[in-house]
Amino acid sequence: MSTPDEVETRLTALEDDVDRLREEGAQTRALAGLVDRDTSDLRTILRGQTRLLGALRETQVEQGRVLEHVVSTLTRLVDGR
Repeated sequence: MSTPDEVETRLTALEDDVDRLREEGAQTRALAGLVDRDTSDLRTILRGQTRLLGALRETQVEQGRVLEHVVSTLTRLVDGR
């Protein structure tokens, strides 16, 4: 059987553990919130980069058509001589 002093020591240790776990839980929740915000920011950046790449692709396709036209015109001019 435990003596009253042993029980009090164990109870104090248990209370300390509960306090520590509560603090760790609060810190974990705070970190989870930061991770959630960072993830949201990264998604926003990724959407912007995806739109930028799409616009760049459209520009390159358009420039490719212009270059094809220029090459075609130059070929006709050179061959027409």
